[in-house]
Amino acid sequence: MDRETAKQLCSLVREHLPTSASFSLEEEYATPLVGFHPWADNNDCVGAFRVSSDTAELNLLLIQWSSKHPSRFVVVVYETTRTRVLFEAHEIHDNVLRWIYIPKKQDGRNPERKQRFTALALEQGLPMLGSHVSIPVPENASEVERFLTHIFLLARVRNEAHDFSQQSTSTPIDSPVKSTTKEQPQFWLMAPGPGAKYWDECRSNGFVCLGWDEKGDIGEYESRESLGLGKHDSLACWQFCHEMKPGDTIFAKFGRSAVLGHGTVTSAYRFDPSRPEFKNVRDVDWHSNFPGGAHVRDKPLVTKTLTNVSRYSELLEDLKRAVGFDQPGEEVKVELGYSIESILEDGCFLERHELDTLLSRLKMKKNLILQGPPGTGKTWLAKRLAYALIGRRDREQTRTVQFHPNLSYEDFVLGWRPSKNGLELTDGIFLRAIKSASSNPNTPFVVVIEEINRGNPSQIFGELITLLESDKRSREEALELSYNSGDEPLRVHVPENLYVIGTMNIADRSLALVDLALRRRFAFVTLKPRIDAIWHAWVTERIGINANVANEIQRRMAALNETIAQSKSLGEQYCVGHSYVTPSGHLDPESVNDWFREVVETELSPLLEEYWFDDIELAKQERDLLLKDW
Repeated sequence: MDRETAKQLCSLVREHLPTSASFSLEEEYATPLVGFHPWADNNDCVGAFRVSSDTAELNLLLIQWSSKHPSRFVVVVYETTRTRVLFEAHEIHDNVLRWIYIPKKQDGRNPERKQRFTALALEQGLPMLGSHVSIPVPENASEVERFLTHIFLLARVRNEAHDFSQQSTSTPIDSPVKSTTKEQPQFWLMAPGPGAKYWDECRSNGFVCLGWDEKGDIGEYESRESLGLGKHDSLACWQFCHEMKPGDTIFAKFGRSAVLGHGTVTSAYRFDPSRPEFKNVRDVDWHSNFPGGAHVRDKPLVTKTLTNVSRYSELLEDLKRAVGFDQPGEEVKVELGYSIESILEDGCFLERHELDTLLSRLKMKKNLILQGPPGTGKTWLAKRLAYALIGRRDREQTRTVQFHPNLSYEDFVLGWRPSKNGLELTDGIFLRAIKSASSNPNTPFVVVIEEINRGNPSQIFGELITLLESDKRSREEALELSYNSGDEPLRVHVPENLYVIGTMNIADRSLALVDLALRRRFAFVTLKPRIDAIWHAWVTERIGINANVANEIQRRMAALNETIAQSKSLGEQYCVGHSYVTPSGHLDPESVNDWFREVVETELSPLLEEYWFDDIELAKQERDLLLKDW
C-alpha cells in the first residue's frame, strides 16, 4: 500500500477504537521502533498500536516495507512480546488487502501446514480468494471493527497452522529423506535464465549460467548474507558457487511444471567476464534434451532460480522419471508435445477459449492473419500457434519470412539466381515449404509471414495466391508456374498440410490496405492490448514486479490508450500493446522503476511523437503523464 492509504488506515483506527465494544487501544507507540525493526524510526512508520480484544492482544504497525522502499507500506502484526512477527501484508487490489500463508520452518511439514491453514481459514470464516486471504480495507470508522476482527482471526489461524502438533500421523508431501552427505552427488533444479532463454546456448556449449552479474565474482564474498540480495537470491548464488560440486546433477527447469533436460556438473564455479550477461558459469555434460519441455508433475515446481532437491524423494523421483534418468544409452532427444497449454505457459495473455478458436480457424481456413496495434505479440503468437498445430517446437516444419517492399516473387517462390555455373533457377522459401509438405503429406508444415502487408502480397505470391484457398489444395488444382528450367512445365499445387500464418500492423500509415484477393483467402483476427488481470498475474508472479507497481502501470497505460482511442486522428488500432510493458525476463525489484522510465523515454515517447507528429506538445503531455511522480 502507499503512504496515504497507510495514514488513512491509522486515522480510522484512532477514531474508532475508543468507542469500540470489541477492541481496545491499549497504547499508541510514539517512540522510535527499534524494538520492532532495527532500522526503523518514526520517519519509517505512520502508526504503531497495541490493540486488545477479549481474548488476545496484538501489536499493529503501519511501516515501510523496507528501508529501500520509502513509498511502500506494510501492515505488520507482532505478538505482544514483540518476539515474533505473525504476518505482514502489503498488496492491495480493489481496496482489498491480500495475504498468502507461507510457512517459515524447514522441516518437511510445510505442505501439511498449508493444508491445515486453508482448512482452518475456511472453517473460521476468513475471507478467501483462491489461496489468498482477502481482507477489505476500511474506508470509514464503521468498517474498522470488521477489519480488526479479520486481523485477529488471521493471526490466530496462522499460529495454529504454524505450530500444530508435530505428532501428526499424516504423510508429508515431498517429505525429505535422510540428509545426503557431502560426498554423495547432489541434485539441483535450476532455471537456465528467465523463461529458460539460455537453454539452447547452454546445451550446445556444455555449461549452465546464473545471473546477478552486478555482484561480480561470487567467490569473493565471505558469506551468503554479504551478497545482500535477499534470502532466496543470495542462497542461489552461494549454493551455485560453494555447494554445487562436480558430479552433481542439474535438471533444467522450464516454467512451473516441466524440465528441458538434465546433465552432470563437470567443473568448479567461475566468473566469466567475457559473457554479455549471466556471467556466473559451471561446465555441464548435458545428457537429455526436451525442447518442448518434459512434464514433471501437476503440482507446480518451486519458483526459485536454484533449488537443492536431493532431500525430497518424491520430487526427485518425478524429475528422474521425466527425463529417463536411469535409462542407459545415448542422449535422449525426445521432442515432447506443444499445445494450447504450452502457449499459456509461455506467457500468452489470451484466454484458453480464444486460443482454441484461433487454432480451429487456422485448421479450417489453412491461412490466418493476426492483425493489431504495435506491441500486441502478433509474431510471438504466430510462431506458437504454428508449434501447437504441429504438436511440438519444430523449426524444420516451421519457416519464417518477413515481407518488405524489395521482396519479389523470385525471392519467395521461384527465380533465377547467379551461381558459379551462371544463372540457376532457385526455389524460394515458399516453394521449398511446398515441396517439404508434399513429401510428407501426414505432417503439418507452417510458413509464418511477418508484416505481410509491408510487401506486395499479390506480386510476391503470384499465381499461387489462387491456390492458397482451402478448397483448392489438391493436385487437380495445380497451376503452371511462370518459370521452368526444362521442356516440361513446372506445375505446382499447395498441399493440404501446408498452413500460412501472417502478421499485420494496422497502425502503420505507410502501408497500403490489403487487397481483396488476399483478404478473401485468409481468416483475420485482431489482437488487442492485454494489460489486464492475466498480464498482472504474469508480471507479478513471473517477472517480480510488485503488485502495487503493476497496478500503477496498468492505470497509466489504460489512460494513455483511452486517449489514443478517443483521438480523431488515431483510434483503437493505434493503442499501445502489452509487449512494451512486459519484460522478457525477471527484474530485480530495485530496477523496476528505472526499467519503466526507460521504456517510456526510449520506446513509448518516440511512438507517441510519431502518432501525433502534427501535435508534438500533446505527445509530450502524454509522456509526462506516464512518468508523473514515478
